Amino acid sequence: MPFTTGFFPLSHPALRLVIMPPTPPPGPAVPSAAEANAAIRRFAAGRVAWGPRELAELARLRAVYLTAVRAGLAEAA
Repeated sequence: MPFTTGFFPLSHPALRLVIMPPTPPPGPAVPSAAEANAAIRRFAAGRVAWGPRELAELARLRAVYLTAVRAGLAEAA
């Protein structure tokens, strides 16, 4: 039986550490709060029935809007 270090046998190849970059790569641009609000208004305009897909899209648009508002608040602070 080979000697082990507790987790890996000594014959196991060396493990490589992966270092994460200090900042995440740039993602898609966040629209302004006014643009996100306009997108919600366009999406909701004239709707009478809201199915699961429509509610999911509305939730996504609201999340984008809230992100834009928070980004604007952070810039103002």
